[in-house]
Amino acid sequence: MKLSITLFAFLLIFNVGHAQLDTATFRKNLYANMDSMMVYFKTNKWDKYVEYMHPALMEKSGGKDSLANLIGKQMEAIGGLELVAFKPGKLLQLFKVRDTLQGVVQSFYEMKIQDVTIAVASYDVVTSTDGVRWTFTTIDNPDLVKMLLPLLSPEMKFPKKTVLPDITLDEFMKTYQIEYF
Repeated sequence: MKLSITLFAFLLIFNVGHAQLDTATFRKNLYANMDSMMVYFKTNKWDKYVEYMHPALMEKSGGKDSLANLIGKQMEAIGGLELVAFKPGKLLQLFKVRDTLQGVVQSFYEMKIQDVTIAVASYDVVTSTDGVRWTFTTIDNPDLVKMLLPLLSPEMKFPKKTVLPDITLDEFMKTYQIEYF
């Protein structure tokens, strides 16, 4: 009896430790993917940038090349956009639904658009089937995200994007508070 209790305790500790290690690995891979995506954004490599978008978004946009061209044209139309600073935020939620990891991650940016400084708190639904490769879908409209990704966890909460002109990211972070739809 004592042996079986000891064995059960060992297995429980091992499984809990293993789950924490996997979560840490998922987060590490998520942030590595986010960093790569931002490098492509800063260097205007839209064909590489869109590889981090959810496949459903690419499909609705007419394919990878079509989405890359669309983003490139939008950036040209804005003109003079400069990413001054980028800070990854927290992984706010993480769920396993069927064979897919999904969650919500926050990002913070400081941009200059035609000499106007803008601070942004942005949120993405992130998904992965292996915990290594992650895709990102920006949350601007939760209803559109749910339509695009119908198998999202019903427990997922959607934060609201914040865009403030004439403020630096450092100033913005002093008063930042997350708000939900």
